[in-house]
Parts: sequence; C-alpha cells; structure tokens
Amino acid sequence: MDVIENLRALEDLDNETAVIIIQLALDDLNQLFQEDQGTAQQITNSEARRALERRGDELQRLLRRRGGAPLATAGRSGSASTLPAQEPVQPQAEQDESNQTVVSERNSTSTYRIPGAWPSDEGSSQLQSQVREILRAVPQLMCHICMDEFDLTDGLTLSCGHHCCRDCLNEIYRGATADESRYPPRCCASQSIPLEQSRPLLEAQVFREFVDKQGEWETRNRVYCSNRNCGAFIRPVNIRGRDARCTSCRTRTCAECKKATHAASVPCATDEELRGALNVLERNRWRRCKGCRNGIERTYGCNHMV
Repeated sequence: MDVIENLRALEDLDNETAVIIIQLALDDLNQLFQEDQGTAQQITNSEARRALERRGDELQRLLRRRGGAPLATAGRSGSASTLPAQEPVQPQAEQDESNQTVVSERNSTSTYRIPGAWPSDEGSSQLQSQVREILRAVPQLMCHICMDEFDLTDGLTLSCGHHCCRDCLNEIYRGATADESRYPPRCCASQSIPLEQSRPLLEAQVFREFVDKQGEWETRNRVYCSNRNCGAFIRPVNIRGRDARCTSCRTRTCAECKKATHAASVPCATDEELRGALNVLERNRWRRCKGCRNGIERTYGCNHMV
C-alpha cells in the first residue's frame, strides 16, 4: 500500500519533470473521489474531507509555483465530484478549518505522493488507514540557517535554493534594518531576498521598520538633521534646493554643507575648503565619486566609474 511521502527529490528536478509529478499526484487525488462510488461515499468525516482538500490545495499551489496550469480537484465546488453533500460543520470546527486553510503561499519544492483509489473490496478500514496517513503527513523543510525543520507554509525557499524559516527570515530583516552592510536582506552573498516574497512571513513591526529604513539605505547623498539632539534622516522629498526640513524636530538643514540652514546668498562655511580640495583633485587628475562626492583615485581596472 502506498503512503504519502515528502518528495524532497523534487528540489533537484527541472520544472517540466516536477510539474508532471505534481499533476500525477493530483490525478491520483481525483481518482480517489471518482473511481469507486462505494468507497467515495464513505468519506463523510468532515476532518478527513478537509484533510484531503487541503492536500489538493497544497498540490495546486506547488503546481502554480512550478509554472503548471491548475487542475480541477474533485471534492471542491465547481469541479466534478462523487462526494455527497457535506454535513453542517459546528462553529468551532468551522473556525479550525478556516485557521488551517487560510495560509500564505510559499515558494517550495516539497510535495506529496497521493495514493490512488482503493479497491472497493477492502472497505472502510483501509480508507480510514489512508486518511490517518494524510492527517499525519506534514511536509518539513530544513532551515539552512538554524538547521531546524519547519512546515512548508512557515518559511521560504529562496532563489539560491536554500530554505529559510520564519524566525530566521525576520532576523535577516532586522539585521538589514540596523546595519547598512547587511542591506539588502540576503541569504547568499549575491542573492537578495525580495520583499514581496517575504512580506507574508514578516512581523508587522519588522516590516514597518525595514520599509522606513529602506529609503535611507537607498539614498546616495544623504542629509541628516543638523540638530545634534535629533540627527534624523531627511528624505529627498523634504529637500528643496539647499533647504532640507526635518519632519521630526522641524529643524532646517543646508543640504550642501549639512549644517544649520543659511541664506542662499551666504556661501557654505566649507565652500573655501571645498574649492581647495577640488584644486588638489584636479592637479592629481583624481575624480569625485558620483554617489558620495568624495575624491577617488583609480588604482587598477578600466576608467569606467560606477
């Protein structure tokens, strides 16, 4: 007798092969409801029915992630089904069902092997045995950061192929918020984690703080409030010419010299020093960085400046 398995081997398969396997699993699930009328009529237990439907939903999500077209699954409204009408569910069971089925979609390469329809002569006992297998089957992935296992709906499979659980993902975003050297959030050195992919798993406060800091980290020539008791980042939208207005303490700062604002007709206190520094740059054939405006010298490579 087949049992449900977590097919971790799908991680090493190409999309076309993985889609075929997932579609076959969905076909088996449909066959379970449709092939034998007598057996299907025995699936009246609401918990078992919901478990089977959840497995179908998970397979459909995996199929969409792999680029396959969703298939109609028996047992759902709007699709062919041999199941009888479901008995009314008690309020508490209804609430449990809602909590279990409303889950965020995740990138994952795990799936199930759903057994086909059971021979009718084996009767209800084998059906209940298979349903128990379904209820016990919880897909697990191992987080490559903390090495703990997590449900496929409680983490991400990143573009680099590594798995990341919810807790570690939130820690990555906290680090990227507090330390610019850890921005953007990433698993591998060259693989950043898209915010839209992470959003469903991030805590509300972690998400808000990261989005607020993201604007600062992505601004090249930053201006901070000249008030030493404040020092808040002034967003470009609040800068008009040389006048930068702090939204936290209302202090006005000169966007050029980064000190307290002054009349446009009055040169910045650093203008003379700047002119002297520019003369030094010119004599040595150095250039100014287009981002931070500091003087730079080419030590190797081409003349292309980035």
